[in-house]
Amino acid sequence: MEASSLLNERQRMYRRTIPCSKSVLSADDDFVKFYESLIPTEDEMQREGLRKSLKEVVAMLLPQAELFVYGSSATLLGFKTSDINMCVVVDDDANRIEDTLFFLETLATILKDKFDDVKVVKDEVPKLKFKDFKTGIPCDISVNNQLALENTKLVNSYREIDPRLPQLVVIVKKWAKSRGVNDAFKQTRSSYA
Repeated sequence: MEASSLLNERQRMYRRTIPCSKSVLSADDDFVKFYESLIPTEDEMQREGLRKSLKEVVAMLLPQAELFVYGSSATLLGFKTSDINMCVVVDDDANRIEDTLFFLETLATILKDKFDDVKVVKDEVPKLKFKDFKTGIPCDISVNNQLALENTKLVNSYREIDPRLPQLVVIVKKWAKSRGVNDAFKQTRSSYA
């Protein structure tokens, strides 16, 4: 090993022992205030009633199904206006695209009386999209979207590692949204990215 690379290695090792500045470890007051202005209040996060009523409807169609929330509603990294993403998990027989579309279309027929703008979107991951009458909250329901559920678990693991993550993520998402670079349908990065 060359002397200069050995020196660089020693410098890197030494730097790891230097404690971080307090300003690095704690967010600036303005940063925190801005973050807090973006996140939903406790009342706004009480979307559980909506999920429970949808779970009852899903259980009428598929008693063995589970309804899980994923994305920013599950990671608490959303805005006051964030949608609620849900996934119906059923056995493998419903994995076929015909069954998934049939299930979503049947669910759409039932929900048309209870929600606004109900429609099935046949994307790479088909989903049912609608808005809650009372709150105006947009919702999506997909079927067996295991990747989305695993990504939610991953992000929640990151939240446990560093409590500053929510502040950083929400502010970067706000910046990306204000610049129009967080919409996968417009060929830009998704909010998850």
